[in-house]
Amino acid sequence: MTYCPVCGHNLTTREDGGRIRQACANCGYVHYVNPVPTVGVVIEMDGGIVLIKRNRPPHKGMWALPSGYIEADESAEEGAIREAEEETGLKVEILELATVNSYPEGPPQSGIMIFYRARPVGGELHAGDDADDAQVFLPEDLPLLPFRTHREMIAQWLERRAKAEQGGANGRHVERADFIIRPAELSDAQQIMALLHLIPANRDLSATTGAKSFSVSARARALRCSWRKLANSHRS
Repeated sequence: MTYCPVCGHNLTTREDGGRIRQACANCGYVHYVNPVPTVGVVIEMDGGIVLIKRNRPPHKGMWALPSGYIEADESAEEGAIREAEEETGLKVEILELATVNSYPEGPPQSGIMIFYRARPVGGELHAGDDADDAQVFLPEDLPLLPFRTHREMIAQWLERRAKAEQGGANGRHVERADFIIRPAELSDAQQIMALLHLIPANRDLSATTGAKSFSVSARARALRCSWRKLANSHRS
């Protein structure tokens, strides 16, 4: 921003609240760069969830949850219902607030993501605005999503689903295998690093850093620990 939106004078910079910010020396206006509120929708359908294939950057051609910006004249719930219909063709009913996350790293700018669980109540599933395709993915078929907040939402949804299944009939706990232990292979490195990113403490871990820090066998041990940490760290 070059000019003050209040009086039109050139903006300079000054310290305010412990940060250097753009400000106007003439009228005192301070320009605060705040995170943008966005919504995402976990649409539960036919035993799975609905994903859309993005048709524009960032991450064009990759699968993601239906999501987008909230308009100025609508609530977060209204924005979620609108985005769901625009991107999937489905009219949905909000079931609950699933989680609230943030992405100060972008893209393209800092934001707050509000996720809702929803179910279809009308419409037909098809690719709509911002999408080349829309499909239902069963839990075992879910692809790796490009956005960190979407991956963490999927991890939480899978954990909640697993807990419901483990409850069994009449509330009895039923043991089930969540993973298979086998010797790690070099081809597993990318998937292991992607799974590590599901743990909030590992958000800043890069593939380069991981490659330098872990041997393949160590990554395999980290993968097993990560799944255990994931099961304990996400709230239902």
